[in-house]
Amino acid sequence: MQVICARGITLREITENDLPILHNWRNSDHFMTFCSTRRNRVGIDEFKQELTSDFRKDRHVQCLITRMEKPIGTIYSYGLNKTDGYVYITTYLAIGNECKGYGAIALALFMKYLFESFGLYKIYTEAYSYNTLSLKTMRNAGFSEEGVFKGHRLIDGERYDLVRLAFFRDTRERKILWRENMISLMLQKTQAIPQAKSVKRGMMLVMTLQKKVIGEFPKIVMVLMTAVSKSTGRGGRGILSKIPSL
Repeated sequence: MQVICARGITLREITENDLPILHNWRNSDHFMTFCSTRRNRVGIDEFKQELTSDFRKDRHVQCLITRMEKPIGTIYSYGLNKTDGYVYITTYLAIGNECKGYGAIALALFMKYLFESFGLYKIYTEAYSYNTLSLKTMRNAGFSEEGVFKGHRLIDGERYDLVRLAFFRDTRERKILWRENMISLMLQKTQAIPQAKSVKRGMMLVMTLQKKVIGEFPKIVMVLMTAVSKSTGRGGRGILSKIPSL
């Protein structure tokens, strides 16, 4: 796997040099609460054996997530089924890096790599019912709920569900087509109204797109609205880099 990056976020496969920080994360309450079934802490040597065992069992690809060369989390795939075309993924962001969009970018980059490299039909992810932020992010990204394992986890005497969600290849293809159509419309409208001021032109583009793309990923219109105010001197073209893409 080559190093992949976008918007300041970089993914690269883990190396032996990453083991100390991966070990620290693995032993944290934060990781064990949201990303692991394990409840015990282990030493560095035990962790190396554990990770080796995970890769022998079903761990597929694991990457370090960095921002400005600083490690901020990890993302990995497991349970690859080449016959039926699916795999599971888990994303972890260290404390202080949540709610900033870093996880969404890392997820999009990793899913793009998996779809294009392994010809998958769908990608699974799982989250406990108390992890409301992750569940909201996944649903907004286009994941659909496929199943709920009732009372799957016991914490402090209370049981919580495990929710399994899936993102399908055809969902990604529809998003790519939608994005390409939007770019085409933007360029057409930009050429049609060359004398308009950049912000006004951008607003007109958003209004046109909102009418043409009825109900299809409507939340992305808000991304475009935000991008308009940052498109100074570039007209509608300044908006293009803001359109999400898996």
